[in-house]
Amino acid sequence: MRTTLAVAFPLGVIGMLLPLLAGCGADEQSGSQPFKAGVASVKIAPEKPGLYLAGYGMNRSSTKVHDDIYARALAMQQGDTTVVWVSLDLLGLLEPDVSEIRAAVKDVPPTHIVICCTHVHSAPDVIGFWGPKEGVSGVNEEYRKFVKERTVEAINEAVKGLKSARVKLATVTAPPKTATNIRDPKSIDPQISIAQIVDPAGDPIAVVVNWACHPEILNNTNLEVTSDYVGYLREVVEKKLGGTCLFFNGALGGMVTGDVSEHSFKEAERVGSAVGDAVVKALTPGEAALRPDLSFATQAVKIPIENQKYLAAMKAGLLPAYAGAAATEVSADLAVMWLGPSVWMTMPGEPLPSVGLAAKALAASDHKFLVGLGNGELGYILDKDAWGQNTYDYEMSMSMGPKTAGLCLDGLKMLLAAAPDWTKPAKPSVAENQKSGTAKISDASALK
Repeated sequence: MRTTLAVAFPLGVIGMLLPLLAGCGADEQSGSQPFKAGVASVKIAPEKPGLYLAGYGMNRSSTKVHDDIYARALAMQQGDTTVVWVSLDLLGLLEPDVSEIRAAVKDVPPTHIVICCTHVHSAPDVIGFWGPKEGVSGVNEEYRKFVKERTVEAINEAVKGLKSARVKLATVTAPPKTATNIRDPKSIDPQISIAQIVDPAGDPIAVVVNWACHPEILNNTNLEVTSDYVGYLREVVEKKLGGTCLFFNGALGGMVTGDVSEHSFKEAERVGSAVGDAVVKALTPGEAALRPDLSFATQAVKIPIENQKYLAAMKAGLLPAYAGAAATEVSADLAVMWLGPSVWMTMPGEPLPSVGLAAKALAASDHKFLVGLGNGELGYILDKDAWGQNTYDYEMSMSMGPKTAGLCLDGLKMLLAAAPDWTKPAKPSVAENQKSGTAKISDASALK
């Protein structure tokens, strides 16, 4: 759980485009830009057993593939703005690999590609911490190269498949007995944020599901490659709604995990199916989809590396040095996307629920997506109240340091402050204010 992006970008909102609600029968505004979307799903399951699995202790050598794992890409475009969101069935991906994938894509600006991981604990190690023994990398370089090539393939395929689209948004509370915080049961983000993307005829293209829970129902005793509950969730959504389902994890840190009676595929299926059914039910049949505006912003923030374990791993070559960064800091990439009345935000690691909810509180929207493990893996992101508590000894050992949360929240706040005008509530006209008796004197004088 370790790294981020390297090259800093200027803060700025890129692209502000026009459309309106689509299901209402209204004509498109003259000069408005069409919204397009494309999706792709490419398998990244290893072709042979024996790769070390990431996320628990050492020497978990895989025996076989239980179910396929994927690189899934969703491309969205309006006018000159193209954005691609990628979901990988991996524990995490380090900055050099993120940058290499982005650089290999020719038709999308690198900063407009957001690469995230589901954080599954039964996929091959592409970071290096989970090898045969401590201090020995668990990465199979051939497999890591394969993952990067397949991810580029998925992005290119999604962009190539761009076509006119509309979006339906929903937010629903997760069903009971699906997730729990074993550190603090009261601290959890229970919301499932959903975006369904269809073509103008209503035929399905994709469904995005954003929910916070570690995919570790199959615990350290499992030696089979699997996407855990995420695969079952996607299967339910795709079977009942059609299209391709992409899962993005949320504020799962410290320690949000499956609320299960045993660590089995049966329980993984129960949790995934329950959440999948909640997603399907939340997307009300016949509800109008909208043809949304699209805007995107990105910013890099400097995060100090205060974890001596990380510094030692970099020095020993177990972890690659963070590109373009000083020995004691990294450059963490944050992103915000406005899609119609929804806001999508990233964090480059595993925020505690308190941090994720604080990020959501910054956004003025009815539909908020908080995506963890975005464009890197900095480990756990703890708020200042949690830092120093014995309860979070493990999380602190797998974190950059106590300043990470504040710096990420400040960065998101800056990005959100640059929201395009179309995301802001329309101010009542002077006539409306006067009718309601709330017009200011200066407004009333303008009517004379």
